[in-house]
Amino acid sequence: MNVYVLDIAPLRGREKEALALLSEERREKALRIRREEARLRSIGASLLLRAAGLAPPFSYGEYGKPYISGGPFFSLTHSAGIAALAVCGDPVGLDAETVAPVRRAAARVLTSEEREYMEADPERRFACLWTRKEAALKCTGAGLSQPMNAFSVLGDTASPGGEPLSLCTVEYGDYMLSMAVAAHSAVFVPQRVDALALL
Repeated sequence: MNVYVLDIAPLRGREKEALALLSEERREKALRIRREEARLRSIGASLLLRAAGLAPPFSYGEYGKPYISGGPFFSLTHSAGIAALAVCGDPVGLDAETVAPVRRAAARVLTSEEREYMEADPERRFACLWTRKEAALKCTGAGLSQPMNAFSVLGDTASPGGEPLSLCTVEYGDYMLSMAVAAHSAVFVPQRVDALALL
């Protein structure tokens, strides 16, 4: 499995050049986004897909998860100034979040044990728990159709859909990156990708 992380800052001022490299589907998706920062994250994610050889058109699951029929499994995420892509031979989910003040959502998305665990280091631990839950739901393809407090992500595994998923979280600068994979291990090392090298 591979996890690629791209800093979107170098794409500022080079948006047209980057858009010209994208498939029509991904270009149109990016152009529908009005806020520059969000649009650059979408472009960065598309450049990572292109670099990994994962080209649209994609198929979409019941809750909108993209996939390639017969191809490798992948998961995209972005947060603040980064875009990231996981590519794996097994179903995979990836999520990234900045370490920031705890959201009010903590009370309703965490189990009581997770809330207790969070108390010792609220900002870092909430980011860890949140990204693990998001990654697990992305892996199953269920998205937010399932309550986040219905399963725990405190150990090395989680079972949001009944089947156990392996979990791994890595700190990457000011971000938490978490991956869930339907395999025995989710251990990964993020690989930094230079955005300008993809143009």
